[in-house]
Amino acid sequence: MWNLQRLDLSKNNIDSLSPANNSLRLMLPSLTQLNLAYNQLEELSSMLPYRLTELDISYNHLISVTAANFATLPNLQQLNVQDVRLTDFDYKLFHQQNPKLQELGVCDSDYRFMHILTTCNHAVQSSQTEQ
Repeated sequence: MWNLQRLDLSKNNIDSLSPANNSLRLMLPSLTQLNLAYNQLEELSSMLPYRLTELDISYNHLISVTAANFATLPNLQQLNVQDVRLTDFDYKLFHQQNPKLQELGVCDSDYRFMHILTTCNHAVQSSQTEQ
């Protein structure tokens, strides 16, 4: 077992992170930063290391990414999903599950996702103001 904290797997033509291949979680329990940008991923495994604080999944072929994909990442502080065509994403749930998130990169993402994000962010801010 390695004590690796940062792993850059960007630009490697990776097309899947199979749940059956649980090696990232088992072999790299200390991993805090994972860069999977510029690959061929079509879906995101829920088998990501628990300690991740930074995750970059930008410029992949991801279509179905939900808040549940990040539910097992309680320490996530930075998430980059640039140029990912996300059209159905529960931002409220994501915000509740990831209270430590400090940076969210969504430039060049699908407009419908950006509209949902803006609408939900306004609703979250309004509910915080009312409390």
